[in-house]
Amino acid sequence: VERRIARQHGFQIEFMALNAQRFQLSEHSFWNGWNALHTGRAHDQIYSHLLGKVAEEEPKEVLVVGCGTGELVDILLRKGIIACGVDINEQNVREAQRKLLPVHRQRVQDLNYDSRFDMVIDPGVMSAGVINYREAGLCLDKVTRAIKPGGILLQIPYTRSLLTSFDLTHRGYVVHQKTQPQNLFTENYPKQVYVAEKN
Repeated sequence: VERRIARQHGFQIEFMALNAQRFQLSEHSFWNGWNALHTGRAHDQIYSHLLGKVAEEEPKEVLVVGCGTGELVDILLRKGIIACGVDINEQNVREAQRKLLPVHRQRVQDLNYDSRFDMVIDPGVMSAGVINYREAGLCLDKVTRAIKPGGILLQIPYTRSLLTSFDLTHRGYVVHQKTQPQNLFTENYPKQVYVAEKN
């Protein structure tokens, strides 16, 4: 338990330090597009919590969908985890590739992986206002196909999740955690957390 807590704390501290350094180096947010709506304290809370969950699961290979400029991919790689990311925003992808991160431009709807990843992290793609709710099922199908049996889907959406527990269990997941918005964050917009294991 002590080792797990130490790993979780290490992820959180490294993220906070890296994020602060980036904001000091630039007058504008490192995130662009819709990511820019969620910087500052709420942004740090969300990602700190997400990285703590990664530390608990100890995955070997991770895919981050909607990875932005590769911030999370970078941290995972520094921790010795094999990580890569996809993002639809061309500017985000160019910035990530400039840093030599394994990020490429692709929609989640077009993923074509077969049982490759121990964990897929969705920090916002399958969220209300980000994609059309009609596309959420296709996104989840593609993500499910990419996860190994016994692998984990970790979602911390930017707004309200477009997924339901039924969507996950119907596709063979066991939902280990579903956190309601008011139980995790104090921000005014709704937040949810899903931790689900693929059978």
